[in-house]
Amino acid sequence: MGADVELLLQLLDQDGPAYVTQEDFDGPHAAFLRACQLAGFLATEPESHPVPGCPHCGVGVAYRLADRWRCNACRDVVDPRHLLAWRLDREGFLVWLAAGLKVRGAVRRIEERLWHLGAWVDGKEVYECFYRRAGPLSAAGETRVSAYRHAIQLHGLHRPSGAEGSGRCVSLLSVLRADQNLTALPLGSLLRVKGTVRFDAHSGAVWVGDALLGEIPVGSKEYLMSDS
Repeated sequence: MGADVELLLQLLDQDGPAYVTQEDFDGPHAAFLRACQLAGFLATEPESHPVPGCPHCGVGVAYRLADRWRCNACRDVVDPRHLLAWRLDREGFLVWLAAGLKVRGAVRRIEERLWHLGAWVDGKEVYECFYRRAGPLSAAGETRVSAYRHAIQLHGLHRPSGAEGSGRCVSLLSVLRADQNLTALPLGSLLRVKGTVRFDAHSGAVWVGDALLGEIPVGSKEYLMSDS
């Protein structure tokens, strides 16, 4: 099921609108994508794909010739179903995520790669929760995150560059679980997880027990200190 979550995180990190196609629904991710639709952040009705590809060669683009669609590279006939796409609603996902994590407050987009999810309360401590897409933030965005004494930055497959010193970074790989349904683990269980701390020098991943806490960029000062 990790491959399902990885697909979702790849879609979230894409620039511009993110879509899944008929090929995705016909493949091993079908049940997971239906779970995303039930969760409310993947469209249930398709729209025309902005750049319809070829399911046969994976290289060409489909174009209409008389009453059929053909690939401009391999010339094979393309089923019209492959011209459709289902849009992923990023903000809808973050609203679903914030509710699953019991985060208080409204989800707000700060800039293209940064969303404020709200506050998570742990006893007397209050943590401001953010979601960061892959790529750099503006100076204003960095300042917004670093202004909080306790900040949690949730991210996708890879720890965002420049996130060091701006609160705790947690990969959504350690937050999301895809079994029969898609669920989010409680933040408290992740932040207070116990076990042996392991550092993977090849990937920069930091594990506590079986939980992936995040990644240290390879070649950074923190990476060199961890690998020493």
